[in-house]
Amino acid sequence: MARKVLLALAMAMVLVAGLGAGCAPRDEGEFPSRTIDVVVYHTAGGGTDRMIRALAGNWPTYADVPMRIINMPAGGSTEGAIFVRDADPDGYTLLGISSFMVTTPLTRPELNIGLEKFRMLFNLTTAPTIIVVPGNSPFNTLQEFIDYAKANPGKLSYGSSGTGGDQHVGMEAFCNMVGIKLTHVPLEGGAEALAMLLGGHIDASLGSLGSMLPQIESGALKCLVMIDTERSTALPDVPTTVELGIDFQWASWRGIAAPADLSDERAEILIEIGRKCMEDPGLTSMITALGEKPTFMAGDEYRDYAYAMRDSVVPVIASLA
Repeated sequence: MARKVLLALAMAMVLVAGLGAGCAPRDEGEFPSRTIDVVVYHTAGGGTDRMIRALAGNWPTYADVPMRIINMPAGGSTEGAIFVRDADPDGYTLLGISSFMVTTPLTRPELNIGLEKFRMLFNLTTAPTIIVVPGNSPFNTLQEFIDYAKANPGKLSYGSSGTGGDQHVGMEAFCNMVGIKLTHVPLEGGAEALAMLLGGHIDASLGSLGSMLPQIESGALKCLVMIDTERSTALPDVPTTVELGIDFQWASWRGIAAPADLSDERAEILIEIGRKCMEDPGLTSMITALGEKPTFMAGDEYRDYAYAMRDSVVPVIASLA
């Protein structure tokens, strides 16, 4: 199912590209009147990239202008955030934001890319996180993985989307919770971490269900645990941390933000277009098939949600210092 959705997503992006080439120019007094660029600070093919591309396929229906995705994964997946922070706040350069931006500014404050440097527009999805290993891994259960890691501290490795990001902090917090030591391998986004995992170069990874579901369904990866309070309908046989007696939760989310000084008027226009997109059954069914939950939040509600998560991880990060 996930493979069919990915094919549909690729076809949608071809259509968006065609719209960008063939749309007649609009009055510059209107907004939006030209292509909206969305910078994704991870590599193409990762979870955030796939969800933003799903939105891009739907965007021209309600905005009358295309949306173009620009991947900027350099700098440990921080270059894109810096670029948008410093961009003209005219509404034509946006950021594909995720829970990565909750943890990274706290662990790398010198970058000056905290949430307050952006205007939170609207959220697209939330997703439980999972821990996966390669399909040929000797570990078939989370307990087997933990037992080996306890007996062999530092021997097993895991990849993340970058130092200080949500995958890194989340996995370290999990390791602290269960009393194991793994070796961290920082990479340039979730897609690279996935490639390293599939190639057998790392032993495990923590990530969102949506970003790894096709590989789990094909048998290329094995999911050891769902970090959530209830099982997923996409993987009904995978136990949750709650079932296994592990008091640990770590969710991810993905959405759209803008430079902090974007005007209220243009922010409201973009939020309304996003709302219409997220009310479209075609988009929501695609998001669901990709393993994530359509979760629209906007404006102050979205900002407060992100800030609350940031406040909750401060003690986690302090414990890792």
